[in-house]
Amino acid sequence: MWTYTLTVVGLLKVGFCQSLEPSPCTLHETNLKMVERLAVLETKMSRQQDIINGCETSTGPDDQYGIAYDYRDQMAQATCTALLDTTSAHVYAVRRTCSNLTVPCAEVCSSLSLTCFNSLHVYTPQTSLPWGVTGQQSAHTYRYNGCEGSFCGPNFCCCRS
Repeated sequence: MWTYTLTVVGLLKVGFCQSLEPSPCTLHETNLKMVERLAVLETKMSRQQDIINGCETSTGPDDQYGIAYDYRDQMAQATCTALLDTTSAHVYAVRRTCSNLTVPCAEVCSSLSLTCFNSLHVYTPQTSLPWGVTGQQSAHTYRYNGCEGSFCGPNFCCCRS
C-alpha cells in the first residue's frame, strides 16, 4: 500500500512539474501551475476566436498589449498600396470616422503632412466563410477615386509621403 501511494504521487509530480527526477514541487505549487496553464490556454482560445470573428479590439486606454488591430486595416493598407501609381512612396491607410461631420480625406492626410491620393470604405463582411469555401461573397470594398467629401462614406484615407 505504501509503495503504491508513493508511485502515484511520483507520477503526478513528474507529469505536472515536467521532470523525471524527484520533483521539488509541492502539491500547492503543482496546483498553481495547473491553474496558470489553464488560464493561458483559455486566453489563447478566446483571442483566436476573436481573431476569427474579426472582433479583436483594445481592452481600453491602459491596454499594455496595445491591440488596435482590425482586419480592415490590412485590407485598406493592401488596397491603398495597390492603388498607388508607379512612383515610389510610403503608403498609409489612415482610419477616418464615418460621419457627415468628419473632414474630407484631403484634410486628414494633410494634417499628417501627407498627400491624399484616394479613399475607401472597407465593409465588414456579411458572412464569415470557413476555410476552403469558394464561390461565395465575403468582404468588399468601395473605392471613391478621390479625397473630397465630408460625408459618411470613406472610413479609410489613402495617403502617401
